[in-house]
Amino acid sequence: MFGRKRRIFWAWPILLLMVFLLLILVGLDRGLRSTITAFAEAQAYWTATEAIHGAVLEKIAADAKYSDLIRIDKDNQGKVTLMRANLQQVNRLASEATLIVQETLKNLQKQEIRFPIAQVLGIRLIAAYGPTIRLRLIPVGTVQVKPLESFEGAGINQTRHRIFLNVVSSVSVIVPFVKANVKVETRVPIADTIIVGEVPHFMLGEWLGRTGAYPRTH
Repeated sequence: MFGRKRRIFWAWPILLLMVFLLLILVGLDRGLRSTITAFAEAQAYWTATEAIHGAVLEKIAADAKYSDLIRIDKDNQGKVTLMRANLQQVNRLASEATLIVQETLKNLQKQEIRFPIAQVLGIRLIAAYGPTIRLRLIPVGTVQVKPLESFEGAGINQTRHRIFLNVVSSVSVIVPFVKANVKVETRVPIADTIIVGEVPHFMLGEWLGRTGAYPRTH
C-alpha cells in the first residue's frame, strides 16, 4: 500500500514534466512553422518577381519603341500640342506579356529552390551549411497585365514620360507541411522619352482614362 502511494507520488511530477515538454515542443513547432512559412513566402515572391521582371524586359521591353506606343503632335514652334496612345500596339504588348509571364511562371515549377534551415533560424555563422528545405512554386489563377504611365520632372522645362506594364499574378509556395498562396506584383518599364516644354495635361492621362485604356499615375 505504501509502495503504491510512493509510485503515484513520483508519477505525477513525471507526468507534469512530460506535459510541460510536450507544450514546449508544440510551441516550437508552431513558431518554427510560422517562421518557415514567412521565409518561404518571401523567397517565393522574390523568385517569381525577378523571373517575371527579367522575362518582360528581355522579350517585350527590348523591342518596344516609345514612338510606336505614343504619337506626339507638335506645332510649328516644336511645342507639343497632342499626345495620343496607339491603343492597338499597347494592348498587343500587354497580351504578349501575359503569355510570356504565364510561360515563365510555368517554368518555375521545374526549378529546385532550397534554403538552409540555419538561415531561417537566423544562425548566421552556419547559414550556408546544414540541412536544407526544398521549396516548390506552382502558378495559381490568371495573370493580369495592365499598362500604366507616369510623368516625372527631368530637369528645367523637361518631363520624362514612362510607359510600364504592371503584372499581377499568384503562386502557391509549397514546403514540407506548409502551403500558402503568394500574390506577386511588379511594374516593368518598357518605354520612355523626354518631353521638352509643357506637357498637354488633358491630352494623355484624361484621354486614356476616358477610353478605359489605362490610368495615369504620378
